[in-house]
Amino acid sequence: MVADMPPTYMDRYRFAFSDFPAPIFCAWFLIQGLTGGGPLPILFGLAGVVFTLFKRHKSYDLYEDALIVRYLLPTRVAAIYLRDIEGVQVVRQPMVGAVVLIHRKNEGSSRLGFKDGGSRLIIRPRDSQEMLLRLNAMLQTQAIS
Repeated sequence: MVADMPPTYMDRYRFAFSDFPAPIFCAWFLIQGLTGGGPLPILFGLAGVVFTLFKRHKSYDLYEDALIVRYLLPTRVAAIYLRDIEGVQVVRQPMVGAVVLIHRKNEGSSRLGFKDGGSRLIIRPRDSQEMLLRLNAMLQTQAIS
């Protein structure tokens, strides 16, 4: 059970230059709507704030059997179990830097009957290399047992 044990490794989300435009545009839309622009800019601004709260990671906790991704919205948490991870690698993204790409195992086949590669998750921890080393070590111990 994930909640019963302390995490073996913790890391926080790495802020990048590409994180600036969304909050700035949301604030601009809200200000435009509140100063007489009507309800549509307010709606766009609030939709941007909600989208940011639901999609932006806050922290990453690595346990013996799962990687827990916490989002800005306090009630949103994603658990990626190590048994469902196929592979992990560090890739570079423009304007962001090094990120960790997690390949999940495929649960089934596509509609046409072909196996697809499974889903992927990109996380941006502050120390990508350390997260990669820890995840690979946990995956190897998971494979042995």
